[in-house]
Amino acid sequence: MQLIRQNRALPRIVLSDDYHIGHPERRLRLLGVFSGYLDGVADIIRHGQRVGRIRPDVNARSLAILFLGLIQPAGVLWTLSDGRFDVTGQARAAWPVFEQAIRAPGTRRAPARRTPRLRRSSP
Repeated sequence: MQLIRQNRALPRIVLSDDYHIGHPERRLRLLGVFSGYLDGVADIIRHGQRVGRIRPDVNARSLAILFLGLIQPAGVLWTLSDGRFDVTGQARAAWPVFEQAIRAPGTRRAPARRTPRLRRSSP
């Protein structure tokens, strides 16, 4: 969600019809970026399935697309509301629902981990 807020124009430009319609090379490149992202998320999900943390009865690629669905609509709403939609609050509210839906039976919720923020280095 931080990436969406920091790069406000990026979703508008990249997902704009003007960016890729009539430019098949751009459309294919953009599709490749999304496919690569989804493949990476699906790999993480498959790992979770192998170690017994994520339900094994659900297709990893479908879960990856569902994961993307947690992020993309919130980004669109944030953009359309001119930054008034609380993307961070939405992510915090949606994540436990997603986690509960994919968690393997008999496993407990993983303890919350604080992710260190990346700092930009000085030039």
